[in-house]
Amino acid sequence: MGVTERGRHFDRAQRWRLILGPRASALEAAEKTQPESADQSTTLHAVERVLERVYGKEHATLDAPQPSVLEWLDESRLHFDRDSVAMLQRDVLARDESMNALLFEPELLERIEPSMAVLRSLLELKDRVPQRAREAARAVVDKIVRALASRLTSPIEQAVRTGLRRSGSGASRALTNVHWKRTIQRNLQGFDHRTKKLHVKKMHFWSRHQPAHSRDVIVALDQSGSMTASAVHGAIMASVFASIPALHTTVFAFSTEIADLSAYVSDPVELLFGLTLGGGTHLTRAIQFGQQRVSRPDRTLFVLVSDLYDGASSTQSLAKLQQLHASGVTVLCLLALDENGQASFNAPLAHKLMESGIACFACSPFQLPAVLETALSGQQHALSALSHQQGLRRA
Repeated sequence: MGVTERGRHFDRAQRWRLILGPRASALEAAEKTQPESADQSTTLHAVERVLERVYGKEHATLDAPQPSVLEWLDESRLHFDRDSVAMLQRDVLARDESMNALLFEPELLERIEPSMAVLRSLLELKDRVPQRAREAARAVVDKIVRALASRLTSPIEQAVRTGLRRSGSGASRALTNVHWKRTIQRNLQGFDHRTKKLHVKKMHFWSRHQPAHSRDVIVALDQSGSMTASAVHGAIMASVFASIPALHTTVFAFSTEIADLSAYVSDPVELLFGLTLGGGTHLTRAIQFGQQRVSRPDRTLFVLVSDLYDGASSTQSLAKLQQLHASGVTVLCLLALDENGQASFNAPLAHKLMESGIACFACSPFQLPAVLETALSGQQHALSALSHQQGLRRA
């Protein structure tokens, strides 16, 4: 944990005191070689108050009252570096329900350090945020999502276009899109001087022209309680898909119920506010819902963002995904990662899906473009091979 300049002069005993709390009293007495200055003592007590609010009696060396939410936020920012403040906020939101006040007051929201933990709490409590704080709450969500999107959008767009080009979907095969000059030049060896006819072996098209909806993409977002980080990245991915004319994008969220969010797919923030995080999961029902929206199986990519835990029947979900795969749909399972990037999913079901030729990946969001490029290229065997090579290695 990093501290600001104010805390860099703590001696060894003082640092152990912050780590061990009251258990450090004997060590502190033995190690102390000179008395604390007034400034040091004030700073040490302030840091202890911050830690006490987060970690409770483990750090209780003070009998003074706990600071208010606003005081705690100010002191944490004063004495710890930015990454540590984000970690402290994550832990305090998880441990102390009274600190939800961080999310209910505009002046606090404006000063909070944006993080995935804050985003999760805002999305889980969005219906309880008072009207006066909703604009500030939305601004925090927007800031976090835009920061992630700025890193993901361009690589995903490039991957989609490359995948479509490799599949032959990047250019219209209509007669009006024929590149006549290139077609004639590349086929001159097929000119028959006797009949005065050109035998064309390969037609060439204008590669920059992308017809609308050359591929269908269906994105299913698991919105059960453990899925916040993955749902955020999935929403950004879906919004990028929606911005590309060659793709027709459908997105829905599911837990035990299903919500079609396709109307909001152009804006990842709106999409996230449409989620209802928490609750159980009916995976089979979600797969059936997606299956009903397939009209061109061989031109459809079905992306399932989930931890693969099914409150109903894993056997049924396996059968449904196998059926979808057998129909010609490219099925891609993006497995759940938590806020720290650790994989957390139903490994037995994931292995059974891979044995069936269905690609499953527990990859970071920044490894996603390579996966999408292969998925959209239409090469099922290549996608399956890539899945076997690196799909579950983060598990």
